[in-house]
Amino acid sequence: MPLAPKYTWTETDVAIEVTVEVPGVSKSKADVFATDAFLKVNSPPYLFALDLAKDVDDTRSSATILPGKVVFTLFKVGGRLA
Repeated sequence: MPLAPKYTWTETDVAIEVTVEVPGVSKSKADVFATDAFLKVNSPPYLFALDLAKDVDDTRSSATILPGKVVFTLFKVGGRLA
């Protein structure tokens, strides 16, 4: 059975940042997937999956794999610009 990694979520009127802590993650060992309403990180034995309540702009959003974590930067659809 996969382990669920810890994650943090921060949000503004314009964007959401989700940081998933995945020990030992690397670009060669991680399966990272994102759509306008779903996020996934699979780096055995860790599996993170999150359904978003509202759609985000997947053309502007990104995922960055860093040592020990994956950071999703998601831009809200119709979010106010600061």
